[in-house]
Amino acid sequence: MDVEDWWGQRPLRTWAARRLYDYSHLPRVKDARVRPWLPVGTEAGRGPDNEPLVRDVEPLGWVDQ
Repeated sequence: MDVEDWWGQRPLRTWAARRLYDYSHLPRVKDARVRPWLPVGTEAGRGPDNEPLVRDVEPLGWVDQ
């Protein structure tokens, strides 16, 4: 959920809402039991879509509807 530098001075609330919305489709598309979650860990690199690759991952919390 870290804010990227390019976001600038726009509201943090909007950043968080956009990031959470990105994953709101999971229960509908995958399975009703699927819930997005917020992990904590150490970034080890970047994947092919520039997503963070994380090790030593633990859940910080689950995202509710």
